[in-house]
Amino acid sequence: MSEQSRDPIRMAHELDMLELGNEQFWETNRTQFEEMARRHSKNEAEVADKMRFYDQHRGQLGSWASSAAREDGAPTTDGSLGSTPPPPAPEQRAEPQAAPTPPRPRPQPRSRPVDDVETEDEDEDPVRIRPPRFEFDMQPTAPAPGRATRLMHAPKLYGKALAIGLLIAAVLWFIVTGGLHWLFDSAWWGWWPGVPSVLIAAIGFAAWMYTAHQDIRYWLRNGGPRMPLRMRLF
Repeated sequence: MSEQSRDPIRMAHELDMLELGNEQFWETNRTQFEEMARRHSKNEAEVADKMRFYDQHRGQLGSWASSAAREDGAPTTDGSLGSTPPPPAPEQRAEPQAAPTPPRPRPQPRSRPVDDVETEDEDEDPVRIRPPRFEFDMQPTAPAPGRATRLMHAPKLYGKALAIGLLIAAVLWFIVTGGLHWLFDSAWWGWWPGVPSVLIAAIGFAAWMYTAHQDIRYWLRNGGPRMPLRMRLF
């Protein structure tokens, strides 16, 4: 290693640039992971779970650049002391030591993109440490086995969904018709109370059947520990 590369001021500057590149690296990869998670998730709850998983594993990796020890024994960015150089040999101790030179002012780090192309120069050390780049690619959920068994339960599930939908439609019809009868003293049967009440009941029935069909179709394709349309008390 050359004397220039062992310069503490130069090493401090390189550590600052490494920390800047490390922060930009994590911000870029977290943004890419969030975009990928939204493409492969059904709702915001799944996106939040995947982002918590990403943050947890990122915390396990740690910031290895910020805890790197310097060769000159100076404090690192996290406050710990670096490795100290070995004591000089006996023949080296007898030699007179040169007067220490005053420290030069520490250069201020300048921001630059992480993917800049490094050029070799006689005034710069060509060896650069770049943080690794992780690529996440989550495959869609594969169909689970036992689909034939689940298909045998499909008529029962759709029949249950139909019964619940008819009950929802009846309740909506009763509420709307009763409200019109109470407000305008209209009849319980007839075209005038039937137009709004039947329309609202049909919309409620269609919305329920669409929601139940989505759940049943997903369960038939991918399976799961619980069958759809089961009441959960807790």
